[in-house]
Amino acid sequence: MKTKHGPLAERSHRPAPSFSAWPLRLAGLWLLAQGLLRLVRGPGARRGGLLRLLGLVETWLGFRALASAPATVPELYRMLAGFYDSIAFVWRDKLYPDAYRALDVAMTEALADGGRVLDLGCGTGGNLERLLALGLPFSGYVGVDLSPQMLAQARAKLGGEARAEFRELDLVNEPLPPGDFDLVISTWVFEHLEDSVPVVTKAWQSLAPKGRMLLLFELQGTDLSSRLMERAWGWFNARMVPESEISRYPGLAWTKRFSGLTPVVLVGVQKPG
Repeated sequence: MKTKHGPLAERSHRPAPSFSAWPLRLAGLWLLAQGLLRLVRGPGARRGGLLRLLGLVETWLGFRALASAPATVPELYRMLAGFYDSIAFVWRDKLYPDAYRALDVAMTEALADGGRVLDLGCGTGGNLERLLALGLPFSGYVGVDLSPQMLAQARAKLGGEARAEFRELDLVNEPLPPGDFDLVISTWVFEHLEDSVPVVTKAWQSLAPKGRMLLLFELQGTDLSSRLMERAWGWFNARMVPESEISRYPGLAWTKRFSGLTPVVLVGVQKPG
């Protein structure tokens, strides 16, 4: 789901399929969105069981359609950009509300007055919206993303925020914006990286002394549900991040795990003073 399950995606190694794949992809995305919405809205008094069954069937058909015409990451977010915000509530409010509440608390504790923020894989600007809603006292925000379509949506919504700027950038192959940042955020991005450690290492080097990094992403699980979902995310050029990878992050301070459609983890990194 998120795209981003969520925001940005970096892996784009699959060859671009022919134009004839697009109708099947769009049908798959529509079925998947419809099915997931039915599953998270909760049952009605009489027809709840039937609607949930219909949601399961639509979700399965959506995955099957997408498996028949897998998209590269840039293609995926080009398709999702126009309606990404309209479906973001599914993972934000329905599937992972506890993780988002923990993220809000962690951002509030991490960001000192006048701090500078770097958002890795900012997508349509969801993290900036959270910073503004919390009233946090940041002096500057830089959001970077691989998808120009997602960035266009972010600029359309938040381009009037004088403290913010958005840049198109490949996290894996390009340097991060210069300057010392007090807070680095990334949500629903590392699933799309073949190895997140080099990106975290680059971001670590961009942190100011005593700066912090907050990273939210899906964690590799061992139960049947997790294994099935990881296979499904493979159709979106995504994967679940193993714990062994997290252990290699520089400055790793803490982790908090949450349950949901898949296990997720909020990771805290801190740089010494």
